Amino acid sequence: MAVIRIDTERSSAKKEYRVVAQSLNVSGQDDGKLGNLFPDPQGQITWTARGEGWVKKYRIRFSVPGGQGYIWPFTTLVGGGQVPAGYDGPLEIEPNKTETLTLNPAAPPDIKYAVKAEVNQGKEVDDLDPMIIIRPKFMARESTSLAVTCAVLGAVAGALITWALR
Repeated sequence: MAVIRIDTERSSAKKEYRVVAQSLNVSGQDDGKLGNLFPDPQGQITWTARGEGWVKKYRIRFSVPGGQGYIWPFTTLVGGGQVPAGYDGPLEIEPNKTETLTLNPAAPPDIKYAVKAEVNQGKEVDDLDPMIIIRPKFMARESTSLAVTCAVLGAVAGALITWALR
C-alpha cells in the first residue's frame, strides 16, 4: 500500500509556510520519491495529514497533467460509498487523520494532485508545489510487455517473409 503524508513547513517563498507532500515506504520513512507514487493498479493509497494547530484541513484535487478540470481517480468515496457519475472530489483531510482509497483501474495513466491548506486567520500558506504525479505501476509493465510482444512478432514476421522469398 502506498502512503502520502501531507504537512506544512516554514517557507522562504511568498508566504510564511508551504504545503509539502512525502511518499512513505512500508516502514513509514520518506522513500525519496518526493511525493510521487507508483502504486499497483487497483492499489490503495493512504493519505495522512499532519500540521500545526492552525491548519483546519487540506483539500486535495486530482487532474490529468495538461488537462482541463478535475477527476476522482478512486473507486469509492471517503468513508465508503459509491462514486456518483461525474464526481470530481475533492479529498478533504484534517491533520492527524488518515483516509485510504483504492485506485480506479480506469483512471488515467498519469494523475496530478494539488494540495491547498485551509487555515485559521493570521497564517498564509503556499499551495503544494511542484506538480506531483501518481502513475500506476501497470503502465510501465504493460508498455514493456507490449514492446517485447511487438519485437517477437516482428522477428517472427521477418523470418516468415525471408523463408517465403527463398
